[in-house]
Amino acid sequence: SLQLRCQSGQGEQLHSFVDAMARTIREHSTSYRKRYPERYEPARSDEIILDDATVRKITPMVSRWCSSMSFWEKGATPIPVNIPPGGVCPHNAHGSLGLCQCPIPHEERKGHAFYRQKEYNSCFDFEDHNGRSFYNLELVKTLLLYGEMGIILRVCASPEVDLRTWQTNGNCQCLGDDAGWDLIYKTALLPYMAFNLIHFFPETWDLKSGRTDENDYRQMSGYLYMLKKFNEAKKTTSELAAYPHWQFFGINQREDGYVIKPDVQPQNQKDRGVYPSGTGQILRDRGVPAELVAEIMETAEFGPTTARLEVQHHPFHRFNEEELAKYVEYCWQLLVRCDMMATALGLDMNWNEMI
Repeated sequence: SLQLRCQSGQGEQLHSFVDAMARTIREHSTSYRKRYPERYEPARSDEIILDDATVRKITPMVSRWCSSMSFWEKGATPIPVNIPPGGVCPHNAHGSLGLCQCPIPHEERKGHAFYRQKEYNSCFDFEDHNGRSFYNLELVKTLLLYGEMGIILRVCASPEVDLRTWQTNGNCQCLGDDAGWDLIYKTALLPYMAFNLIHFFPETWDLKSGRTDENDYRQMSGYLYMLKKFNEAKKTTSELAAYPHWQFFGINQREDGYVIKPDVQPQNQKDRGVYPSGTGQILRDRGVPAELVAEIMETAEFGPTTARLEVQHHPFHRFNEEELAKYVEYCWQLLVRCDMMATALGLDMNWNEMI
C-alpha cells in the first residue's frame, strides 16, 4: 500500500486538502444550481413528472435494476420486465406496479409516486411496507446517475417528499444501510479519491517511472478494497449505485469476484472499445426481441458512463487516458449532484468527515 511520508506539518496539509475539496464540492454545487430555476412549484399528485423523453432515456437502466429485484412478488424470482414499443408504458390507468410489466408504469411517472413515505418495517417485511416506496427511490437514483437535476429539484420542492428519510437507510437493521441514495455519492467518492491519489505516484502505474509487479497500484490494498466494495454491491438491497463503476472496471454483474488480468492490448482499431456491460444479455433474458435489443443498445445511454477501456484491467494505461479522465470527472459530477439534491432537501452534507 501507499504509505504517508512522515513530514513536518503533514497533518495540517491533510486537513487543508480535505477542507479544500469539501469547499470545492459546495462551490461547484452552488454554481451548477444556478443553471436551473431559482424556485420550483411542487407537482400535483396526478401530474406527470417524468416526461416521455426522460422515460425513454432511463428505461434501459430501470429495466436492469427491475430485473434484479426479487421482492415484487413475495419469495419469488424477479417478475418479467418488458420494454414496450416506443419505450413508454401505454397502459395509462392500468399501468402501475403489479398490473403491467413495463419498467416504468404510467402511474409511476406521476407526483403521487414520488411522495410515498418510508414506513417502519421489521426484518423480512421491507417488501410489504416499503416495496413501492423503494421502487420510486431507485427511480430518483437513476435520475441522479443521468443528471436529470431539473426533475429532481422539482420533486424536492414538495414538502410531501420523504427523500430525507431515504438518504441513509436499508432493508432492515440487520443488513445495515444498503438502500439509501447516499450510496450514489459514497460509491463515487471511492474511485475519485483513489485515482487522484494514485496519479501522484507514477511509479505505481508507469513502467518508465519504475512500476513493477510488486508496487503496481492494482495490487495495493486500497485499490483492491475499492474493487471489493463494488463487487459486494451485488449482494445488497440496492446495487444501482455500482452500475457505472461495474461498467468502467469490467466487473461482471453475474459473477463473484474480480480478477486482475494481464494488460490486453487492442489488436486493431476494430477491437478498440469492446468492454461491454451485461445490459444487452439482461434485456434478452427478459424476453425483449433481438431486434429491439439491438436498437436499444445502439441508441440508449446505459448509464452515465460506458466502459470502453482499450487496455482492459489497467485504467492508467496510456491508451485509457481519455476514458479514465471521463470516468473521474463523472464521479465528481455525482458528488456535485448529490450535494445539490441534499441542499434542496435542507440537508447539510458533511463532506469533511466523508473525505
